[in-house]
Amino acid sequence: MRARTPRPIMAALILLVDANRTTLGQTHALLARRGYLVAPVSEFASAAELLRTVSPDLLIVDPHRPVIFTHASRDPYVESEAQRLGATYLVRPWNDDRFLAHVAAVIADHRWVRFPVRRWKRKRISNAVTVRAGSAVAHVVDVSYGGLRLAFRNPLPESSTTFAVTLPAAQLSFEAHRVWSHHAPTGAEVWCGVEFADPEGAEARTWRAFVDSLT
Repeated sequence: MRARTPRPIMAALILLVDANRTTLGQTHALLARRGYLVAPVSEFASAAELLRTVSPDLLIVDPHRPVIFTHASRDPYVESEAQRLGATYLVRPWNDDRFLAHVAAVIADHRWVRFPVRRWKRKRISNAVTVRAGSAVAHVVDVSYGGLRLAFRNPLPESSTTFAVTLPAAQLSFEAHRVWSHHAPTGAEVWCGVEFADPEGAEARTWRAFVDSLT
């Protein structure tokens, strides 16, 4: 009896999106040499058009943009990974108003840090950490080496562009610039992004040590 000829295994299709055409070409060539079918595109609009007609096995994206993960049910692992990567995690179905508030907040935040890659990863603050910002009291939402995001019950006056921030938990005070502010997704607070007035000063170094100490 003749042995059966095994069926050829269909190569996996990878949709590759990268605005850097040099990197796009290099990654395409690397994957193609390994036998993958690759659909390389340099724009999200082209990727969206392709997704209407094909269903890739893998999507490789260099977004350089903020990301919102959506999931049909709450998954602690996916949620922790989204937070680790600095992404927003939402469970479907959602309240339309809260979803739109998340979208507005992410876009506003992205416009503040419009660099090719975020300079520093953020750390969420799980416990209540209170600070004094100028004459107001706020609590810390998240931190990075470059500054922190504060939540206020009331909007800061437009004139408050530079103010003193006192953080009793770190025994630290420093001058900060307000970079952006907008309503939090819940609508109950106003978020404000602040950065060090002197990013190379002694206070900034002490702050970075404090950020490193957080888990």
